[in-house]
Formats: sequence, structure tokens, C-alpha cells
Amino acid sequence: MINQQVISGLVLVSDGEFGCYPYLESLKSFLPIVDELVVLINRYPKKDGTIEKLQELQKQNKKIRLVPVVFDIEKYHWAAYGIARGWGYQACKGDVVLMFDCDGVLHEKEEVLLRNNIGHFINEGWATGYWEKHRLYKPELYYPQHKHSGIYSKKLLGDRLDFLRDDEKGAPNFDRLAQKEQHSYKFSVTLFGYEHVWDTEEVLRYKVNRYGVMLDTIHRKSLRTSDEYFNEYMKELVVKVNKDGKHMPLEKHTKIMQEKVRNVTEEHFGFNFFDYK
Repeated sequence: MINQQVISGLVLVSDGEFGCYPYLESLKSFLPIVDELVVLINRYPKKDGTIEKLQELQKQNKKIRLVPVVFDIEKYHWAAYGIARGWGYQACKGDVVLMFDCDGVLHEKEEVLLRNNIGHFINEGWATGYWEKHRLYKPELYYPQHKHSGIYSKKLLGDRLDFLRDDEKGAPNFDRLAQKEQHSYKFSVTLFGYEHVWDTEEVLRYKVNRYGVMLDTIHRKSLRTSDEYFNEYMKELVVKVNKDGKHMPLEKHTKIMQEKVRNVTEEHFGFNFFDYK
């Protein structure tokens, strides 16, 4: 509880083991901050052991509530996120809802800063906020990644919130919070993202192909082959890493992630990731 208000965490976890997401570390990093943690789980997941591990974590920490939702990304594309998060937002019992991704990890050194930010957010009467900084980690390198998962005052906004854009794209609206059309509080807290660090090439291709189809739907492009999606993504990523990448010593990672990243190398994917042409 911060400034007499209950703080809820909200995160969607689907196919966490198959997708190589550090979802357990992500949840554990936020538990010291929140009074409850609502974890949205797919009603129709892959049988990869994710649900069982979440249930075991729930037994260890009573702050966690598992809420089943329909998350059909193949059918509903980007709208699937908005639909699931809308249900999750309603399920949250807190006055303030912190929404984050299951590959996002809060550094232990940021806990005090986050508490202070939440306090200012409450005291100054803000309705919405967004995470200002993300760092997406690759083996030995990191570069800035911009996601704007939202922070919401349920006390001011009410029990229902639309996480779908009004236009035909159907993308969740949390990525608009940093834009001028919605005045929001900027949380000066860095979240560290580890989405692709442990991906095999098979998993990476699966993710890139799935999201590539979704982006083509939004941009009204003709559907391309899986290899075309993958090659385009890799070329763009290598440019970003070469331009913005910096060395990241192990001791700078969050403590909860250090053992997990200790043995990761550039060749983890089965090919030299950063020399990809």
C-alpha cells in the first residue's frame, strides 16, 4: 500500500516456457511493490508447463491471483491483447494498476524510485501513466526498446477501461500514453526486457512470423513468407544493436536474472546472431 492506496500488478503470461520468457523472474521482481499481482493466463495454452509453474509460485506467494482469459492472437491479432487486458483490469482490486510485460524485469535498485513515482502519481491526481524507459537485452549487449505499458488510477478511471483503439487496427491503446493525445505521468523507472535472449532459432522464427502477419494486417501489406519476415526482422535488429548496443556487464543485470544470463553467448541461437547478414 502506498499513500493509503492499494497497488495492483497486471501481467499477461501465455506460453511462457515455449516462448522462452523469464516470466517467473518478471513476476518476482514486482512482488515487493504490489499488494496483489493479477496474472492473466490463457484458457487455451500450449502444454508447455507454464500453468503448472505459475500455480506453484501462487502457492508460495498469496499476492498472486491467476485469472484465466481467452487470448487467441491468431484469430484476434493485436486486439487479443486489448481484450485480455480489459478483463484483467476489471479483475484488479487495487486503486492503482501497474501493467507490464512478462519479459519485463524491475531492477531491485529501482524499487525505491518506483515507490516514489507511484506516490507522486497518486498525490498529484494523475489518471494514467507510462513507463519511460526500457532496455532490451541481448547476449552481452543491450539497446533501448520503447514499450508503453500503462499505469492507471482505477480510483479515478473507474472499473472499466477500453484497451482497444477506436480505429480499425485493433491494437491496444497503451502504446499511445506517451503521445500528445493523452496527457500522462512519466514514470522515470527503467524496466529491463529479456524477450529474445533464450530463443532458439525455431522459437524466434515462430514469434517473428506471427507478429509479422499481424503487422501486415495493420499496414495492409500483402502477406509474405516466413523467411521474408525473419530476414527483415534480423536485418533491422542488427542495425539497432550495431547503432545503439552497449556492453552490459553481468553485475549490472538485476540480481534475479544474473544466474540466468551467465552462460548466454552470441551463438545461443545456433548461429552468430550479431553477424547475421
